[in-house]
Amino acid sequence: MHLPLFRFSGVAGLNGNISGRDVEQEVRADESSADLIFGKDSERLGVAGSGFDSILMVRLLAYVGGMKTVQIGVCVEAVYFEDFGNEAKAGAPFNLNDDVERICDVGFDGVIEDFNPKRVSIYTQNGVTTLTSAWLKHPVIKSGRGEVLFCRYEDEGYQQLLHGKAIIFVSGFSRLLVYGSANFTSAALMSEAIKGNVEALMALPPLGKELDPKRFIDPCSSACHLASDDALQTDSSEHSLWRDEMRPIRLREAILDADRLSLYGEFPENFSDCLAELTISGSTSQSLKMTRESDERSFATISEKLMMLLGQQSTVMCIKDAATGKQVSNKLLVTSLVDIETNENVRQERHFREAKESASQFFTVLNDLLRSGDTATLLTFLSFCDIPLLNVPRISAFHQRPVWEGREGMRLLGERNLEICKTLHEATLRFFDRHFTKLERHVKTRMLDGIPNFLHIFLSMGNLLRTQIERTVIGIESKASPVTVKEWSDCRELWDVYFARFRTLMECLWNDYLRPMSHEYKRKDIEREFGSDLEAVHDLCDTMLQFRRRINHLHAVKSVKYGYFQSILGPGRWKRFSNDVLSLQQQVEAGVLGRIDHITPHDNLS
Repeated sequence: MHLPLFRFSGVAGLNGNISGRDVEQEVRADESSADLIFGKDSERLGVAGSGFDSILMVRLLAYVGGMKTVQIGVCVEAVYFEDFGNEAKAGAPFNLNDDVERICDVGFDGVIEDFNPKRVSIYTQNGVTTLTSAWLKHPVIKSGRGEVLFCRYEDEGYQQLLHGKAIIFVSGFSRLLVYGSANFTSAALMSEAIKGNVEALMALPPLGKELDPKRFIDPCSSACHLASDDALQTDSSEHSLWRDEMRPIRLREAILDADRLSLYGEFPENFSDCLAELTISGSTSQSLKMTRESDERSFATISEKLMMLLGQQSTVMCIKDAATGKQVSNKLLVTSLVDIETNENVRQERHFREAKESASQFFTVLNDLLRSGDTATLLTFLSFCDIPLLNVPRISAFHQRPVWEGREGMRLLGERNLEICKTLHEATLRFFDRHFTKLERHVKTRMLDGIPNFLHIFLSMGNLLRTQIERTVIGIESKASPVTVKEWSDCRELWDVYFARFRTLMECLWNDYLRPMSHEYKRKDIEREFGSDLEAVHDLCDTMLQFRRRINHLHAVKSVKYGYFQSILGPGRWKRFSNDVLSLQQQVEAGVLGRIDHITPHDNLS
């Protein structure tokens, strides 16, 4: 039958960033009663994510604890536990053995103490194993209670390298097979997810004699003991590479996107003067100037000729210090997302998909597009992105605050922002109108489960208005020549439209939606569904109200000779506008928290 192995309602944290979509992966299993063991208490089919604080080995120990006597065999380097003399002690802690190498480094003494097997067999492959001679000298091995067996592995006559991830527990005629993503390592089995890996193990129902542990682990019947300890050939190359990867800059992803190579990872401030070195298959290496945008993002601009080459050839990249030439990051493959039939870049489809998941994901996509400076791609995104109308309760793993980071990306475009703003104006209004109808549908139904989706749409609309106003401010700020009458007039008209739309948006949030709901649902339930989005609402409102101060400052330093006339930024109209928005902002907070804690910046009403 088909057994859903992973059914995640929200998985976060594999390298800092996983999709919020429901993920379902179908796998074949012989029994519907197979259990999944995760690094946290879970149902038979559970949820796995970075927030887990349990240790997988403890879960495994508890799972096996009911077997009276067991043998252990691990295909890990494959251990295979036979006949436990006493019941396994569920939940007991493990001791680490520093002498053990990376691939099989779970504390051997702890395994013996807690599982208490009569016999332990470790299957590995000479020349591939990272086991050191310390394993062969261990008292359990020397006493004959444990053994290390060396095998060969092949497929249709071709030699294969062992990369086993199976553990077999044997008790009498019962055999328990556990396998999955976890190696027999401390990182996989003995670390909390936040400190190590996120892993899953499938525990099949106990099997009988049909599972022969030795034949399963050693299908070629090649297992043998070494003639002497000197015959052990430890492969240290992978270990050395792993050590070399502990570098100041940690790269997670490198993606070709339009005319740039977008880099995601951890970029310390003191490593800003760096080069991205590309090693292209069948070509010479090339170095590109890297620009650090934030602690998590950098990019390098790529020529059209190089872009074509990178789209056709496999490329490995790393970051080097520009002054010394020293490698300061790990190496990884450059990702180029293309349609298999048309060979066109499919980054756009990825943008659409991710932006629909949550407000924080929408912000991430918008920030990336703003940083890229690709107006055509942003225009396409605004024209075709359509956030679905959903009534789904907020998933706790995704209480991530949406953060707008677009200002620095737009600063790189300088004065061009004025024209770009006008280019995107109609698409922005169409996006607003298209999604405002969805807010109105939420207003009619007012379902508690619809709050996260309402806020997703609300914050996306509000921050597009914010982005457009920001463009005009940065454009004027960047001008080297005086602001013309036409430019100032165009900006006044744009500001009137965007600020008016924002007031409409806030009125919809409180007057039409949240105030009626506050009479229909418990405040605590509303607060739970709001999550961290309340902070994002405050950030949006504060920024919108601070724009006038920034524009007034530019009006003075740029010696603009023209006034606001009947614009919303005129003293009388702005006072009414800012008071209305501030009142709505405070009522929203009181409706969610039952109190007003947020301190509005002093200059918001100036």
